[in-house]
Amino acid sequence: MATEEPETYRLCYVEENIAWFTACSLDKQWGDDWNDAPMDCNAGPPYEWAEHRNVPFYKLVRVAFYCFDLEIPHDVSVQAVNRGAQPWLFTWDYKVTIPAGVTIEEFKALVREAGGEVFVSEEAD
Repeated sequence: MATEEPETYRLCYVEENIAWFTACSLDKQWGDDWNDAPMDCNAGPPYEWAEHRNVPFYKLVRVAFYCFDLEIPHDVSVQAVNRGAQPWLFTWDYKVTIPAGVTIEEFKALVREAGGEVFVSEEAD
């Protein structure tokens, strides 16, 4: 009997103090205006599957966090960040950077390294 691999969720979007993680590859996950910059004026959260969309279902997990020292880039698109142009979150001195694609566990460790707190539901922990 084959056992099913647990899904790995990867960071695909950050808005304010919420980080979204997707179970699909970053190049397939999408959201409203993810190709437009600056993202803070254009982009919306990741799309979840809906019946009227002809797209595969991708599970998303949201993780709340607080860290005064972490900043979000604003002058680029979500697509550029998810391709590695800039990290999703960074400290002013770049001692801690959180790039697209990190797992929830890696995200938690990096937020804590930057002096922040992470609030994850038991389901996503």
